[in-house]
Amino acid sequence: MMAKAPRDPLTLDLLSWVPKEPLPFPALNAEPSPEPRGCRLTEFVSRQVADALRDTDLPRDEVARRMSGVLGEPVSAHMLNAYASQARDDHNISHARMIALAVALDRPDLLAPGVQRVGKVMIDRPYLSAVRSAMRRDEAREYQRMADMANQDADRADREWRGR
Repeated sequence: MMAKAPRDPLTLDLLSWVPKEPLPFPALNAEPSPEPRGCRLTEFVSRQVADALRDTDLPRDEVARRMSGVLGEPVSAHMLNAYASQARDDHNISHARMIALAVALDRPDLLAPGVQRVGKVMIDRPYLSAVRSAMRRDEAREYQRMADMANQDADRADREWRGR
């Protein structure tokens, strides 16, 4: 009889494999994130710039010229290409230049993802007074609720004081 060869400690045993626990399903009521999962913010912004430049009918030289007019400093089409490239981590568009791009393309929606990240939304100026009015009404309702509660507490204290 031959002696059994010692087991190599670096070789995995195929019969000892156990499947991993499945990942839980995402919550049905989970709010969708503003960008795809696993996407870094810089990549998201680069893709947003690239999409905006692709969707416009203006040539990049014209977009750069308009941005230069807004900023008061030169912007080149090559810079726009770098801002639109997800591979160029060293060339991210600044906030001021993103604003200039939004103005140059008349695309305020380019600024919305930043606003959404802090839990807010953007609205058009004509609707601002309606939103402020609704906020004032909500505030008045809250004050009325607090006043009603204070009156109820005072009534309760009066009843206790009078012995009823």
